[in-house]
Amino acid sequence: GQDVYKRQAGDLPGALRDISTGLDLIERLRERYYLSELLRERATIHSLRGDRTLAEDDLRRAMGVAHQQGAPLLELRSAMQLARSLAAAGRGEEGRALVAPILAVFTEGHDDSELVAARAFVGVG
Repeated sequence: GQDVYKRQAGDLPGALRDISTGLDLIERLRERYYLSELLRERATIHSLRGDRTLAEDDLRRAMGVAHQQGAPLLELRSAMQLARSLAAAGRGEEGRALVAPILAVFTEGHDDSELVAARAFVGVG
């Protein structure tokens, strides 16, 4: 949505405001369908602002939400984003350990670009 455009234009505070509005709406309506993706997007902005701790917290929360919703692809997206961040911080093994069990859930769609990237990151396939 707008938050992505603002992030791409460099308006990180505006993007954070838009995401906060979306998160507030999710909370009020109790409609959590987009929650994991909003958290993942907010994590991206925190990371761009240099706040790895907030980014990691949001990504772990996004993974948990996606897992609860039975949305393994969304869980994998957040896990991969976190794993790449961990690898950049010298914690690559931790990142691979995070991704591997999620990747194991997939029994089809192995040519999907996200699954291919995840398998390459983990070092399987």
